[in-house]
Amino acid sequence: MFRWRASVPKQRRKTTLGAAIAAILLTVAAEGASPMRIDTVAGNPADANHRDGNARVASFSHPTGVVADTIGNIYVADSGNHVIRMLTPTAEVRTLAGEPGAPGGSDGQGSAARFRNPSGIALDRNGDLLVADSGNCNIRRISPSGFVTTVAGTAGICGFDEGDAGRAQFAHPTGLAVDLNGDIFVADRSNHLIRRIRDGLVTTYAGTPLEVGSRDGRGIGARFYLPFGIAIDALGDLYAADSGNHLIRKITKDREVTTICGIPETLGTNDGECSVARMNRPSGIAIHPDGSLLIADSNNHTIRRVSVDGRMETLAGLASMNGFMDGVQNNARMYYPFGITSGPDGSVWIVELINHALRRGTEVESVVRRRPALRR
Repeated sequence: MFRWRASVPKQRRKTTLGAAIAAILLTVAAEGASPMRIDTVAGNPADANHRDGNARVASFSHPTGVVADTIGNIYVADSGNHVIRMLTPTAEVRTLAGEPGAPGGSDGQGSAARFRNPSGIALDRNGDLLVADSGNCNIRRISPSGFVTTVAGTAGICGFDEGDAGRAQFAHPTGLAVDLNGDIFVADRSNHLIRRIRDGLVTTYAGTPLEVGSRDGRGIGARFYLPFGIAIDALGDLYAADSGNHLIRKITKDREVTTICGIPETLGTNDGECSVARMNRPSGIAIHPDGSLLIADSNNHTIRRVSVDGRMETLAGLASMNGFMDGVQNNARMYYPFGITSGPDGSVWIVELINHALRRGTEVESVVRRRPALRR
């Protein structure tokens, strides 16, 4: 909130209305969040393909998931190519696992393994990469050496079942998060659930199987509608992009589900207090080092942020305007940003489903850093 506290004697308060308004706007800009710049790192909308090599010439096809490790590697679920890729700190794009253009469900080393439209990805405490293999309806693991195994579910068998991970069933899982204990949480999209994998057992953490809704509540008393991305904070609380409901939900360690941003089944573009903010099919969600939530608001073609005090703001892109252009804030253009993550340096990494691109968001220094003096 803007508060001007300058003490100016009445006889000297001679200023133009324009100068006063300019001073106020500049002050607000200085106190607000730094603007975000979007830059393309790899891929482009004219080249939905598979090409490794330097990021400037690399290509993707419908990437959906992204995660960063602590040393600067960026991992991408390249869904259209049925592979998992990585961008190294030296700007080289490599294929980590899977064979381009060859969907399947087999485990194995590197290119001998097969995926089918992989979606969400997450890293565990051991450096293993977890993959929501959406088209296969199962959860996979890639070791640091590149060996792929199946964690839960059976390739090609989609449905709902609980219990032993080997016989459990998922329905097109899309989002993953891993806590400090190694528990894996899954956004089980078509079952409208959040699931948990612990000690080889799959259970329902929140939601009711195949029941659509937006009800808050505890555990199976809550309802979701096509949850896509999930993220977990240091306290073990989960946050879900409840895409079909156009909501952001919170799930505590006690499995209490609350709506923290948006209005159920009400799409829109509004920024502001979360009680009035609107989204349109949010897909990706991540936690920024400052504790705020980063949202890939897919059908608005924007990147949004939910502050720790419950306000939503648009960081980049122009609502409802798709395109492909680098730039600052609403001068940037995106086309269905889908996956999002925060790097160890605070940078934001985004994969765009329709632009077939990996983009990076960085905060730029505000032009104004001090409150200007009123012109007298």
